[in-house]
Parts: sequence; C-alpha cells; structure tokens
Amino acid sequence: MGTGKKGENLVCAAVSVLLQSFLVYCKKEGLLKSESMGDGLLEMELQPQRQELTRQALDLVLCGLESLQKDHPKEMKILYKI
Repeated sequence: MGTGKKGENLVCAAVSVLLQSFLVYCKKEGLLKSESMGDGLLEMELQPQRQELTRQALDLVLCGLESLQKDHPKEMKILYKI
C-alpha cells in the first residue's frame, strides 16, 4: 500500500485507524474471540453470538475503506474473500 517510510503514508495510516478502531470496539463489546497482529497484518476471529452488532460495525469500517479506495485507487485495493 503506497510508498514511503513507515508511518508517512496517509492512506496506510487511515486504513490502520479504521481497522484498529474496529478491533478496539470488538474488544469493548465482547465480540472478539481471538486476534493476531503483525507488521501490516490484523487477523480477527469474532464471536458468533452477536452477529447483528458485528455486521453493523463491520459495515461502518468497510464504508470507510471503500471511500478511501475510491479516492486513492492507485494506493489501495480491497479484496473480498468469502
């Protein structure tokens, strides 16, 4: 995603903030089952019991990511894996 030194790319920073906010929200609401983080990687497994709340939060994050992709198509691409 983009070029430059770590911490200097605004699109990368925006993506990070959106995803980290989702992670914090899921922890706060007890939606998180497990997590794994690394350099440029965030994997989360969510509790299945509260799917509606999880879906609403994820929709918000996806809306932000899709907006970023629309504004910066050369710097990021969303790939959906089902």
